[in-house]
Amino acid sequence: ITQTTVIDSSADAKPTSVLLTVDQVAAMLNCSSRHVYRLCDTKRMPPPIRLGMLVRWNRNVIEKWINAGAHQSAPGSVESRKPLK
Repeated sequence: ITQTTVIDSSADAKPTSVLLTVDQVAAMLNCSSRHVYRLCDTKRMPPPIRLGMLVRWNRNVIEKWINAGAHQSAPGSVESRKPLK
């Protein structure tokens, strides 16, 4: 009996992991992992799931948040700052 593993290497393939690390979230937001923690600490992004010492984010929640544009208009973001006089 032969077992075959199929790997989808197309550009549209997305990881199937439901829980994301801080580095994966940072890559999705195009920012540093430290900035992800800052957003989380100031309640400007969905909270993580804590599993003991591990901190993970639900992929579906983060994708919905990104699609809603919440990360671009969060208080304190560059887009929401008033120009200095």
